[in-house]
Amino acid sequence: MSARGFFVFLHRWIGLALAGFLILVGVTGSLLAFNTELERVFAPRLFAKPRPGAERLSLATLAEHAETLMPQGRVIYIAHTAPDQTKVYFEPRENPLTKHPYELDFTEFFIDPFTGGELGRRRNADLSQGPINFMPFVYDLHWRLAVGDFVLMGSDAPPSYQEPMKGFSVSLGVDTPAEAERVFKALADNGTVKMPLEKTFWAERFGMVTDRFGTPWMINCEGSAGKQ
Repeated sequence: MSARGFFVFLHRWIGLALAGFLILVGVTGSLLAFNTELERVFAPRLFAKPRPGAERLSLATLAEHAETLMPQGRVIYIAHTAPDQTKVYFEPRENPLTKHPYELDFTEFFIDPFTGGELGRRRNADLSQGPINFMPFVYDLHWRLAVGDFVLMGSDAPPSYQEPMKGFSVSLGVDTPAEAERVFKALADNGTVKMPLEKTFWAERFGMVTDRFGTPWMINCEGSAGKQ
């Protein structure tokens, strides 16, 4: 095989591999938009039976129920993840006999928000447990990146630990001044305007704003100014 033939062959198969990867990322990423709905399909037992008009127990009460159901663990996080589902995370308590922490065979624990009864438990993203972990596995594909012997992970922070994003801006290019005005106004609602949206020498409209969640934006509409 000639050098040119080799590189054509290599280019072809690398291109196909990248195309397959992008298709996989796109398809699985689209599933995440329907995470709760698909969880109900693949893991229905993790959701409580409908109780019209019933009120959920307080999180403090549910935490007590959870520790009663799992005395080997201590509740470190509890939240209503759906109107009919409460998720609990435990850390193991110390075994008084061995002086070592108990080994818990799960990472996620689910209880009925109306009764405090156990709905189920699972090792997050472990497909060996069957369909119950399909959506956590898909989610795992998008927030874990293996690099050599290391794993990079991303996660959202609890509200008390949230900090504004710094050191970058998200740049959004739009086609018309009217669209720039609309987008800028929406982002500025309860946000902070850093530079008013106005005409510049390179654009019909340009402005900088930080939205209500702390994300900095640059809105740019080149229009006729950018084509001169």
